[in-house]
Amino acid sequence: MKKETKAKKPEKINSTAKVAPARKVGTSRQPKKAKDGFKDRERARLAAAALKELYPDAVCSLVAEEPFQLLVATRLSAQCTDARVNMITPALFKKYPTIEAFAKAEQSEVEELVHSCGFYRQKAKDIIGMANMVLTEYG
Repeated sequence: MKKETKAKKPEKINSTAKVAPARKVGTSRQPKKAKDGFKDRERARLAAAALKELYPDAVCSLVAEEPFQLLVATRLSAQCTDARVNMITPALFKKYPTIEAFAKAEQSEVEELVHSCGFYRQKAKDIIGMANMVLTEYG
């Protein structure tokens, strides 16, 4: 004989929870001091120094000639091997040699080039968005 089970009542949602206002895209923000007293740049410098001390012989296996190329390669490497990323980036960087070229790129064309890295639609969208954000925020 089967027991009848009652459906669980859904939990009430706390409607009084405060949500931080979203920051407008394209607006610059001044670095704030965190509770530990460090600014973002100071924290980043300390983290980089600590990593260099722990891993003095570390080598990046992603191939890039420019900082933005490394950022693109890093985004492509999510859920993908560095070897696969290094196979597709030469063609990608040949077609889009500058950050401005990436910012003006058609998403479907970038998708074709990054398809073998997986999650190609989101990665193409993110890369174009990164290029536009860097140009907007930092010129």
